[in-house]
Amino acid sequence: MLDKAKPLPHDEVMDVVLSPELAGIMVHESIGHPLELDRIMGREGAEAGESYARPDYLGNYRIGSELVTIIDDPTIPNSYGFYLVDEEGVTARPRFLVRNGGVINEFLMNREYASYIGLTSNAAARASEFDKEPIPRMANTYLAPGNWKPEEIIRETRRGLYIASYTEWNIDDKRWFGRYGGGFEAYYIENGDLKYMVREPFIEVDTKTLWSNVDAVANDLRFYPGTCGKGNPEQGVPVYLGGPTFRVANVRVLKAPR
Repeated sequence: MLDKAKPLPHDEVMDVVLSPELAGIMVHESIGHPLELDRIMGREGAEAGESYARPDYLGNYRIGSELVTIIDDPTIPNSYGFYLVDEEGVTARPRFLVRNGGVINEFLMNREYASYIGLTSNAAARASEFDKEPIPRMANTYLAPGNWKPEEIIRETRRGLYIASYTEWNIDDKRWFGRYGGGFEAYYIENGDLKYMVREPFIEVDTKTLWSNVDAVANDLRFYPGTCGKGNPEQGVPVYLGGPTFRVANVRVLKAPR
C-alpha cells in the first residue's frame, strides 16, 4: 500500500476526516488523561506529565464544538475496561467528560481527589492488582457518535484528507500539542472522492483546535482494546479506545518525513 501512495507535495492546512481508530487514540490522549484529577492537581508532574486542565475548568471551559461529547463508561457489557464497582467500592456509571456543546463536564476522580474539590468519587479508582494503589483511571473512553454516515462526510468534503490508520502519536506533557498519523492508509479527497493514496501524512494540532474544529461526526462507533499505563510503580489496566469517523476543519497536515 505504501508503495502505491504519493507523498503530499508540501505541508498545508486542510479538512481532515479521521477514522474510528484515530478517534480512539485522540480521545484517550488529549481528553482522558488530562482530565484525571490527580494529574490536574500535579501528582504526576515528575512521572507522566501534567495537564492543561484546572479544577475551575469544570463546567466552564469549552474544549470542543457543539458536536463533541466524550464519554468514559466502565459499564459497557463485555468491554475490555468493564467493571461495575471500582476499587474503592463506588458504583460505576458513565462519566460525561465533555458534553453540553463541548464543555468540560466531569473529571475522572477517586475518593481522595474528589474530596479536594468538594465533590464525590465517580468510581474512577482502579488498580491493576490487589497490592497496588487505586488511582484515577480511564475505562472505556470514546467520542459519542453523531448522525452522519461515514461516506456522507467524505462526499461533503471538497478538498482534504482521509486518514484511516496511524503508526505514531506524540503529545506534550500537558496534553495540549499533539501529532498523529504516519498511517498505513490515507487518501487525498477532492470534490467528495478518494482520489489517491497519500504516504504517511501527519497532522499537528493543539487539543482545543482539534475538538473545536469538529464539524461532522458519523454514526459508525467502534472500539479498540488497549492497555493504559500510569502510576509509580507503573500499573497497566485494560481499556477501550473508541469513536466514530469524524471531520476536523482547517488543520495542519504534514507531508511524509522522508
